[in-house]
Amino acid sequence: SSDGFVKMWLGFIPGEKNNVAKAECEIDASIEECCAWDYLSTSRSRLNKFYRGNGIQREVKVKNSRCRTVRSVYDLTGLSSIMQRELVTKVVWKRSASGNKMTTAYASVNGNDFPPNDKFVRMVGGTLIYFERLSSIFDIPRTKLVFYSQVSLGGNIPIKFVNSRARGFLSHVSVMRSRFS
Repeated sequence: SSDGFVKMWLGFIPGEKNNVAKAECEIDASIEECCAWDYLSTSRSRLNKFYRGNGIQREVKVKNSRCRTVRSVYDLTGLSSIMQRELVTKVVWKRSASGNKMTTAYASVNGNDFPPNDKFVRMVGGTLIYFERLSSIFDIPRTKLVFYSQVSLGGNIPIKFVNSRARGFLSHVSVMRSRFS
């Protein structure tokens, strides 16, 4: 990671479909602020990051205050010979009974909200973000964040693009940490 406060790990075996990634850090913000920032992917700053990156289109269908379905379309390489990728995920967040832990889970879904589109290759994956309340320091709340993700990009993608996009994907943790610094 270019952010010295975030530890990142990537796992990819050429020829395998799945990429595995993990990142963790401590954030100077409350557990509620961190989870809300992650869950609300349609804020102006989050959408700007999505479109400045390799995002092409994002649609959200809210199910209730704790669940939504998100469709994102990505141009992974900028090459017309490689089809754009589509990821449809159900996003759910939950708080522990003690209130000291929160989890946001993203899981691929195939449903009526966003039927498959032949213009895109459908990615499959899941992400789990675990938030844990830490002791405050000088009245500044702190949260430990652990981010796990596994994704299959679908089709054959050159390894250099996979590696560059994986690091960009994990930068979500660095962006969140810097948001609250």
